[in-house]
Amino acid sequence: MAEFEDSIDEDSRDPLEEYASDANKALEFKLIRRESDIEDDRCTFNAEMSHQIFGEGETIFGYKNPRVQLYYTAAKLTNYLGMTYSEKVTPEEDSEVKPDEVLSMVAEYIQPGFLTKISDLKAAIPKDENFVPFGDLIHSFQGHPSQATLLAKSGNSPADSKDEKTSKYEIYMCSMESCPAFRSYHERLQTFMLWYVDGASFIDTDDPKWRFFVVYERYRKVEDSAAGVGGRWMYAVCGYATVYQYYAYPMNIRPRVAQALIFPPFQNVGIGAELLSAIRNHYARDPSVADITVEDSSEDFQRVRDYLDCISCITLPAFSRELMRKGFTEEMVEQARSKFKIHKKQVRRVYEILRLRITDRENEEDYKSYRLEIKNRLNGPFVKEQKTAIKLQKLMDSPEAATRSFLSDEERIQSLSKLYCELEEQYLRVISRLDREGKVWPTERNGLAPMECGDAAMKSTTS
Repeated sequence: MAEFEDSIDEDSRDPLEEYASDANKALEFKLIRRESDIEDDRCTFNAEMSHQIFGEGETIFGYKNPRVQLYYTAAKLTNYLGMTYSEKVTPEEDSEVKPDEVLSMVAEYIQPGFLTKISDLKAAIPKDENFVPFGDLIHSFQGHPSQATLLAKSGNSPADSKDEKTSKYEIYMCSMESCPAFRSYHERLQTFMLWYVDGASFIDTDDPKWRFFVVYERYRKVEDSAAGVGGRWMYAVCGYATVYQYYAYPMNIRPRVAQALIFPPFQNVGIGAELLSAIRNHYARDPSVADITVEDSSEDFQRVRDYLDCISCITLPAFSRELMRKGFTEEMVEQARSKFKIHKKQVRRVYEILRLRITDRENEEDYKSYRLEIKNRLNGPFVKEQKTAIKLQKLMDSPEAATRSFLSDEERIQSLSKLYCELEEQYLRVISRLDREGKVWPTERNGLAPMECGDAAMKSTTS
């Protein structure tokens, strides 16, 4: 009976289903450093989202085993678009069923002039040797090698034995006014946002208030020689961030990080934290900057931001263990904003993370005191909304206003408990990293290594 039912299921299945594919898996990206990368599947990374191009279902229809190839040279981002598949649907003459025009759909979102022949892509790779980053170098650091570098070294002798365990990275800042040639480069750079940042959109680069921060890995080209002697220094783009410089009364600016993305081959090696830190340090030296904000930060980005701000604030007198036990103060806000340009709302969040860190959660009284402090803050918007609604009811004196419902005390308490649990989970992840990497108050260091940024994968905000 079971075999009979299985055969019915197979017979009733829509034959066109096998021509529907997951667009995210079908989209294949590469940042190519050398010709052999074109055929090396280890260099491939896939899209995380594609709904802006292929709809909410993120489905490509009309092909079996489709592979949509979006390849970029690692420095200049010269891009190639191609597609392969094992079979294409053949619609009947009167049928409305047609395969998706995949290449045309993707082409609408990438810079015109992309390559369509692999031979042209191979010819473009050597031109990356002449690439020079745009703008001014604002920060350089050493960190763990990227996935791309490890793959390159796995097939050749190391270019420099001293660099086997570390890579060199550089961060550059520019504007369209200072670097007009960057406009074309940015058009290629920003296409990655569509595949990795939910709700991302292209920005208006004609607005002079935009600033761009791009991070590159600096590596030596391995020459084709038996000795494996290192060649010239080259660059591979790792990711970038955009910052909009808003006006702040009376004569200040308030930079807001609008977009940030570290490309998948460069994630989890600390680059995201270094990029955000470089942005903050760049503006911290500017007396005209009021503070720095972030637009709709993702969970990953917020975690990196929390970590950096925590290791900064524990160096401030106002954030000593003794003073934090007395509660949140304006002095904390002033010191954090003055030295690190941290916005008041973020200062409060940092306080809550560090306050939880010094709270003994095994001590019921201590732990309860902390929970109540946070829940009182979370309860503020509920109380404010209810007071406003009551005033409106009195003013409007209408049936609609009279029937407006409020959360019952039980519902409000449940909502607060849920919000608190979500926050505590986020805070504990930051605390775990602080503890793991030995980030302590200055009086407790006892010879520990200087504080530095750890690992971080960063996909950030939407514009």
